[in-house]
Amino acid sequence: MALGRMGVAGWTGLGIAWAAGGFAVGVWHNKALALYISLSILVGLLTVGLGNRASGMSAYSVFNKDGERLDGQLTAAQFEDEMMHKDVKETGKTQGGAANPPKPKPKPKEETESERMDRLLQETRKQIYREARVRRR
Repeated sequence: MALGRMGVAGWTGLGIAWAAGGFAVGVWHNKALALYISLSILVGLLTVGLGNRASGMSAYSVFNKDGERLDGQLTAAQFEDEMMHKDVKETGKTQGGAANPPKPKPKPKEETESERMDRLLQETRKQIYREARVRRR
């Protein structure tokens, strides 16, 4: 188990200093203790926990041994092309914005005779219903 450059004595001293700081903050204001612990965890993750790997292997490299770009993976060049509304090299089509206006709406299909009769019947029924409601008042 590697302890980094500090060794056992360094980590022990750091732990004692951290506990003393927590005690001092807790005595001063007990609600500030939660903030002290949260910030300590954040600082610990950003300084100690995000170090470089000695082996260079990661869980991602287990599934992608050759380091090739995966299907659907967004590259910086592709992102820039999309932001600038340039043509995408694989398809030759634009990806939206002012360079790609919306498609015109298709014309509505013509109404058949039976559909027209049904529509007129519905309109007539609605009108009769409205007139009957007015008479009841």
